Amino acid sequence: MLSSLFNRHILLLSLFLLSVSCSDSDDENSDEYVSGHRVVFFYFAAENDLYSFLSDDIDEILSASKCLGDDDRLVIFVDDLGKPRIYEVDNTVVCDDLNSLTPVHIFAGEFNSCGFDGVCKVFDFFRSNYHADSYGLVMCSHGTGWLPSTYDGDKVSSASKRKTFGVDNGKNYSLRIGNQLDITDLASAINLLPHLDFLMFDACYMQCAEVLYELKDNVDVIISSCAEIPGDGAPYSDIMQYMFSDTVDADNIVNKYYEKSYGWISDDDKLCGVVLSAVYTDGFDSLYIVTKNLYERYQSVLADVDLSDVSQYADGHIKTFGFNVHFYDLRDLFRHILPTTEFVRWNDCLNRVICSSRVSSVIYSDLFGAFSVNHEECCGISVTLPVDLDIVDEYYRNSYGELRWNL
Repeated sequence: MLSSLFNRHILLLSLFLLSVSCSDSDDENSDEYVSGHRVVFFYFAAENDLYSFLSDDIDEILSASKCLGDDDRLVIFVDDLGKPRIYEVDNTVVCDDLNSLTPVHIFAGEFNSCGFDGVCKVFDFFRSNYHADSYGLVMCSHGTGWLPSTYDGDKVSSASKRKTFGVDNGKNYSLRIGNQLDITDLASAINLLPHLDFLMFDACYMQCAEVLYELKDNVDVIISSCAEIPGDGAPYSDIMQYMFSDTVDADNIVNKYYEKSYGWISDDDKLCGVVLSAVYTDGFDSLYIVTKNLYERYQSVLADVDLSDVSQYADGHIKTFGFNVHFYDLRDLFRHILPTTEFVRWNDCLNRVICSSRVSSVIYSDLFGAFSVNHEECCGISVTLPVDLDIVDEYYRNSYGELRWNL
């Protein structure tokens, strides 16, 4: 572990020194770019089975680029069948097709967009070449919250334990297994960037307390879902304008995404929707301290709590893949654990970090069918109970123990 941390720090130092010289002789089209009012970075890790949705996502982004101000920029990193590359978009771009764009930078050689080295290289390029008054970041790929990466390059069975953020499987678009990025590594990489006004995950399961607390230091607002989302992801044509408001309008991003996504008919003929929330990172320290203290005080009552009555967002994965790590809704869980007076005080603390939250009564799942939650009692943030980890393997227990949110 100490060796791993040492190597990570050496890499971060090396990337910083590299950015000072701002040269990369192995890459194509490296250049210095203009500064602006707001720059929003998009990171598409699409060497996986989500590849088929990539072009539509970027077409939506391009069609919405007219909402940018004259000094705003979209900077889009794409890792797919071609070489990993970066596009720059402003409000003068008239095409609405990725193939009509010319990359401003192409990364040479082997590249793992879901490895620590790869994401650091891209983020360092962002930081070194784009200067603005404010920044946003949108991360697009697979995801399952804080759960640690288990992929070792040749064990297909490791897919049963899922992943954290992203999948890069080396241009095999039929699979959802491959190299994955642990949340602790993602947090280190995000710290390479300038301070972010917002971070949005267009990925499943990322809005859990464990991830939010790990990523909070360099971000003001985090927007994501704590459940499964549709493969076609966010409706960028409807929400792009709110990313470039004078102050990022996270509430409208959440509401427009929710409204656009609600209303599917699932395979079992249920009207489906999504879970989405936006969270202020300021105040998360206080929430964690209060939550940890209350959990330690009242965890003895868990034996008397019927946890099957608590809304959870990964039940289908648990039943199918066999790992007993539940993603409970944070508010609904503590509503069941705490006495009423304690819950009211704790809920006030929780509400101070929630910017916006929308939870539908029936939630979409492509893999396992639609499922219901106590939507009126939910906050749209998930959490894992340490008691669940007592019955899984040591790897999960150790990984959870290394997280900053550790009840």
